[in-house]
This record gives sequence, structure tokens and C-alpha cells, in this order.
Amino acid sequence: MKTFLPGIGMPTDREYQVSDPQAPSPTGYASVDAVTAVPFLDAHGREGYENFLHQYSSRAFAVSDSGAWSWAEGGDDPVSVALA
Repeated sequence: MKTFLPGIGMPTDREYQVSDPQAPSPTGYASVDAVTAVPFLDAHGREGYENFLHQYSSRAFAVSDSGAWSWAEGGDDPVSVALA
């Protein structure tokens, strides 16, 4: 492999060093799976949030102080979809 890429004119030198990802600092907020910690939700909303937790990792859950809620997953901007 070390001779193949240069042999076809491809570069093999390292140009960028990507650092290891840093774990975020603790926030003191509830964990994402603490269903009862989500404010304003009734029993149906808590069921919806539990379902939301099992969706793709690209997801967003929105809740209002009136108890209305929505979630979206995937796509380019699940936050905007959930808020809409």
C-alpha cells in the first residue's frame, strides 16, 4: 500500500493531525434518559419522549410550557423540524 498510492501520483504525507475528541464537562442537568425530569409533559408526552430516546442519534425533542411537544429525527436539521 505504501508504494501503490505514490505510484499512481497520490499523496501519502500527513497534512492534518486531528486531536482526540474531548468529553464535555458535566452540566449538572439531568441525564438525557431521565424521562421524569422533562418539564411540562403529561403521561402521553413522557411516552413520546421515551419513544424519542430510541430514535436515530440525529434527533431533537421540543416541549412548550403549555405541554405541547414534538420530536424529529434524521435529516439536515431535526431541531427546526421539531420546533415547527
